[in-house]
Amino acid sequence: MKHTISILLLISALACVSCTNPAEQRICFFGSSVCRGVGADSLHGYAWQYTESLPKGWSSVNLSVDGNDTYDLLARFDRDLLPDDSRFVFIGLSLGNEGLHESGEAAVLSYKENLQTLVRKIRELGRIPVVALSYPRADFNPVDYEDLLNTNLEMMQWAVPTVAFLGALDDGHGRWADECWNHQDIYHPDTYGHTLLCSAIPPTLFRALAEGKPLPQRVKAQLSSAVETSTVETEYIQSLQQPSPQQPSPHQPSPHQPSPHQPSPQQPSPHQPSQHQSSSHQPSPQQSSVNHIHVSFTPEPGLTSYTLSYTSADTVYTVVHSAARNLTWYYVNDECRSEFEDDDVPASFTVEGNNLSDLFFFRTPLSSREVKALVEGAMLRSSLEIYAPLTGDNPSANLAQTLNTITIKPF
Repeated sequence: MKHTISILLLISALACVSCTNPAEQRICFFGSSVCRGVGADSLHGYAWQYTESLPKGWSSVNLSVDGNDTYDLLARFDRDLLPDDSRFVFIGLSLGNEGLHESGEAAVLSYKENLQTLVRKIRELGRIPVVALSYPRADFNPVDYEDLLNTNLEMMQWAVPTVAFLGALDDGHGRWADECWNHQDIYHPDTYGHTLLCSAIPPTLFRALAEGKPLPQRVKAQLSSAVETSTVETEYIQSLQQPSPQQPSPHQPSPHQPSPHQPSPQQPSPHQPSQHQSSSHQPSPQQSSVNHIHVSFTPEPGLTSYTLSYTSADTVYTVVHSAARNLTWYYVNDECRSEFEDDDVPASFTVEGNNLSDLFFFRTPLSSREVKALVEGAMLRSSLEIYAPLTGDNPSANLAQTLNTITIKPF
């Protein structure tokens, strides 16, 4: 009887260990100096900050080595990564270490090829890779920046979870934005720069991956009856759709805030949202009482920069905000209609619009060419927190690899 009890206790203990295996909720950061935290106070870089934000039970290990490139990670893969049994591997490298500034296209080719090899090897171990895209450097020139933008745009469409770091710190020329480095160390961001990088990683990305949430695929617009006559607007952005030639400065709000059903003769300031938000795509009186909806969501914690994009009546509207540059841009399709200084990040967003589809929310500022690619139908996945096609039987579904949700309510 005693032996039977002992065996049962042993089996129970083993089952408990199996269910709570720490490696199942552990992230291995595998990269170079920025991934290790260099540049931040006490090496409390983006990897450390992200780990601190994880819920109880989650942890990380950092196996990053200063100066590493893709060849170095492949060379130490068996020695360093194999003994670690973390379920998730975050690859944190840069084109700078790969030799972009010195070797140009040759560095781009080796970077992409070797990263794909690393992803394959990690998957062969039964683990889940996440790839950080490259970021700025203080000595990059226009040719480097062009290569950086093209490489990032391609990798944002890879069939692997990715995080977009470039926009978070970019000064618009491929170098660190002024507030993101100490102006001495050209290779590393400072603590604030690391905070902006951390923000680009969706907080629930790894929990969504742990639940087996698949890579999002672009859904061809086929309107649900629940959304086919809605209107679009944001709590933060007023009258984006049809800017007036007499559009006031964003720092000089219009004295006239239009009602929801009256087109505005001028575009009101985005800094002064009205209680009655408006859209230039106004439904008819018959439409306004049928299938007129609000779509709302609250970003996951720690948001600093973002891109919000949606399609309404066959037109794509996009707002891009960079905390590093304190700038916001408005796009209609792929045309930038407005740029102004701004340091505000809304706590929540509400959108509404005619024939609404393809709601995207990224935790990073997209570049103009990335906005153009999105408009043309590309599926950009990097730092994607919400992708809601707003179609089919479940229009409120978020296909992005996060646990965030959207809410659709009648208007």
